[in-house]
Amino acid sequence: MDTRQLESVRDDVSSWTSASEQLAHKAPAPPRLIGPVLGPAMPPAGQSVGPSDAHVRELEREDGAERVRRERREMRRHHEMVMDELLPKATGREAAIEKKRIRSQQRREREASPDVKDSLLMGAGGDIKKRI
Repeated sequence: MDTRQLESVRDDVSSWTSASEQLAHKAPAPPRLIGPVLGPAMPPAGQSVGPSDAHVRELEREDGAERVRRERREMRRHHEMVMDELLPKATGREAAIEKKRIRSQQRREREASPDVKDSLLMGAGGDIKKRI
């Protein structure tokens, strides 16, 4: 064996074992590719690996919107609880009777309103020409 073959074999063996540290004075042999490289590719050197600024802003906006929804929900629940404590709602038969009273009161108010002719509300066709 000549010396070049011997060094090549030593390099192969050292790359397969942990003896590669002993041969640090020699430049490592380039990796031998058998087939195409599979797996994810690294981004170009100018691009960052982490999330973009636009993506970060989008996430912050979504978090802010979720926080606002949560605060509104809590505020609504608190308001409902306070109103229930101050003015409890009628339930069952009492609620039905109260609804009937409200409807009858609204009907009486409608009946007591002044009667106005439809021609006054809708306007008469000939009167506008005479006024102009």
